[in-house]
Amino acid sequence: MARIKLGDLLVKAGVITEEQLTVALAEQKEWGDRLGDILERLEFITEDTLVRAIAKQTGLPLADLRRPIAAATLQAFPRELAEEQEALPLELTDDGKTLILAMSDPLGAATLEGLPDLKGRRVVPRLAAGSAIRAAIARLYAGEEPRAETHGPVEPAMPPPEPIEPINASRPAPAQSARAVVAARFAPTAGPQELLKSLELAQRAEVKVLKALVELLIAKGVFTRSEYVARLR
Repeated sequence: MARIKLGDLLVKAGVITEEQLTVALAEQKEWGDRLGDILERLEFITEDTLVRAIAKQTGLPLADLRRPIAAATLQAFPRELAEEQEALPLELTDDGKTLILAMSDPLGAATLEGLPDLKGRRVVPRLAAGSAIRAAIARLYAGEEPRAETHGPVEPAMPPPEPIEPINASRPAPAQSARAVVAARFAPTAGPQELLKSLELAQRAEVKVLKALVELLIAKGVFTRSEYVARLR
């Protein structure tokens, strides 16, 4: 399958406009996150439409996530990688040399083959909805379903008071960002790859906080989603 960007594919399929893609790419540049998730959050596209458009344009078959998956197959694709890539291993074939993988964005499958975790295996993508993949990951790797998403305005819970601790010179100051805290904690002992991974995790945590804040402000009527989208443009 020739490499093509998801945004270009969706524009070609006629499910989003060039202007909508520009807005979504601007948010992706600012916050990161997957393009498909951003398009859904901005209500430019539904998950069902996204999956059908990708399937039609690429000809990829849909994955059956209800089928049993062998433990050896799950071990070949660690949970952390499954959550990061929003992908689920379905089957090992060709004497373990090929991994059939359900993906919400199968267009990037070729970039996975060089990852050390895959040990040189070839990746054959199958298409599945992101929400279905996340539920399957939680069920198969952890034995539990993810919490259902809530809709509409939600009052934030008041966090319990934190115990007062003595000031410690080795402890990062409260004003430091999450990335600075991670760097201070791992820099003395961690290698470059482990440190980079830790920084990426911290950055994702910051992005989640920003997203939650924006959704809360929209729910409270501070500004509308239309005004937010206009600002991104």
